[in-house]
Amino acid sequence: MTVTNFATGAHQEKPVLWVDGNIHATELVPSSVCLYLLQTLDLLQKSLNHPSPTLPL
Repeated sequence: MTVTNFATGAHQEKPVLWVDGNIHATELVPSSVCLYLLQTLDLLQKSLNHPSPTLPL
């Protein structure tokens, strides 16, 4: 999943943060942490009074 704000340029020209979740079959918590991180980034973006980032799937 790519999370970016296209209004500030293409995602290929921005810094990157790679987050892995559930890389092992029995892990349950990492998927929740990844979703929480996305929710937190969205709330941060909204609190800064910027338009929400586009989430292409």
